[in-house]
Amino acid sequence: MSGVHMNLRTLGLRLLGAAIALTVAGQQAAAQTVSDFSGIWTVEKPSKDIRTRDGGMPPLLPDSLKLYEQRQKQAAQGDLSFDPVDAKCAMPGVPRILAMPYPFQIFRNALRVVFVYEFNHNFRSVDIAESVPAADWGTAYGKATAAFAGDQMVIKTGGLTDETFLDALGMPHSSALRITETYRMLNGGKRLAVDLRIEDPEVFSAPWETSLTFRRLPNHQLQEDVCLDRKADGEPVIDWRRQQK
Repeated sequence: MSGVHMNLRTLGLRLLGAAIALTVAGQQAAAQTVSDFSGIWTVEKPSKDIRTRDGGMPPLLPDSLKLYEQRQKQAAQGDLSFDPVDAKCAMPGVPRILAMPYPFQIFRNALRVVFVYEFNHNFRSVDIAESVPAADWGTAYGKATAAFAGDQMVIKTGGLTDETFLDALGMPHSSALRITETYRMLNGGKRLAVDLRIEDPEVFSAPWETSLTFRRLPNHQLQEDVCLDRKADGEPVIDWRRQQK
């Protein structure tokens, strides 16, 4: 083999090696980003009812407000027959599950962000993409996409079924619901804030916002949780007395 061919082969191998190195570096950089939000989190203040950022009632349209007030009265009397979560351990959906006293874990790779919730083995997969894909039918966790801007993760969700509630007291929504969640770190990664924007013109007179904060559980492992087994044993479907350490 001539010296020219040897040099071209050597150059090709060096270029290939550089490309592999850049790919590995990119994967490592992506993996490093994972640590920003990855880990196990629990809500700091579990809540049965959702309120606006300033603590007020969301701007429900008259018919929706009437329905919500009726469900609130039922819940106050211990009657949760309106709630499919309590009746048959159905998926709570978002944002309701975020306010429940059960931890969840966040994972991320180059393609998606995955939330694994301790409550009844629920999980949510969010594609990293620019636009929310169309949904053929509504589901509890809908269709969602994640994007990253600086130190924030923004998740946009549509394609939600109207059979879930926004909170544990039965706040309604329609299949037109759109949710934007903005995640940001606090206290050097020890806490996590989530700002939510709720848009549903069929149920609310205007878009509105609320916030939740979470703390990291560095030594926690998600536990087995079988809702139907607990229900069969006469235990509450959602144990609001839980405190994660």
